[in-house]
Amino acid sequence: MTEQETTTLAADEDAPVAVGRPVRHARRVMAVLMILLGLYLVREGQDVGYSTENEPGPGLFPVWVGALLAVLSLGWLIAELRRPADAAPPRLDPHGPPRVLALLGAMALLAATFEPLGYNLSVLLFFLLLSFTIGGRDHAVVKVVVAVVLSFGVYLAFEYGLGITLPGSIIPFLYSWGL
Repeated sequence: MTEQETTTLAADEDAPVAVGRPVRHARRVMAVLMILLGLYLVREGQDVGYSTENEPGPGLFPVWVGALLAVLSLGWLIAELRRPADAAPPRLDPHGPPRVLALLGAMALLAATFEPLGYNLSVLLFFLLLSFTIGGRDHAVVKVVVAVVLSFGVYLAFEYGLGITLPGSIIPFLYSWGL
């Protein structure tokens, strides 16, 4: 950043500031790396088997996640290439780090509870934790209903729509309830 840009930034925080070449270059490189990662996931997912004779295979999820990652990253790269040199950098969310920590904590809890509680309860707990820590200002009842619909809806879609059995709880009384 030049001295004039630094002075402008100090005088008026809302004034546009040119994004330095290193930052622009780093964003473009990261977008390309994400595209490559997405394409790698697609290739690896196809190698493990996208589908078997009558049902989806273990590569179904990596293929679709990789394809989505590659397409979204391509959009990011195009946006970065089209951004004017004097455009202001996007503002960062001041609540970003606590949200990232909440997401990491929720993922750790999901990993720890997946086997003992099974898919339904562990994913329900995951969605509840996310909605109450990083979710919007919706009413608590809305958050609970959305978490229940997401966790059990995905379960039903996999079980009955795709014919893929998701793991149940290893705790006998939860397993006997179909959880």
